Amino acid sequence: MNTAVASAEAENRMVSPRGSSPSVSSVSTLIEKPGWLRKQLFEMVMRTKKGHVPSSFSIVEILIALFYGGILRYQAGRPADPRRDRIIVSKGHVGCRTPRNRS
Repeated sequence: MNTAVASAEAENRMVSPRGSSPSVSSVSTLIEKPGWLRKQLFEMVMRTKKGHVPSSFSIVEILIALFYGGILRYQAGRPADPRRDRIIVSKGHVGCRTPRNRS
């Protein structure tokens, strides 16, 4: 990889306030994730005939930033880890918003 490409990639990496993390996504990935999550949410609501699409859509960018931007200390395979961060969402109809598969 040439130096210019490596430098550009380094500039596009998000850095957590807690330090860099291997799970931190690039800016371009963070820009793509909301569309992916909205599609997942919409398909889930259509499939189950339950949920509140507008309320779930309105919190997507916040959740993407927390889960994929290196802000939230969380590992999908370790939900009981006592060192993980917790999120309390105080917003009525946002029940179908949690990204379960962090792919």
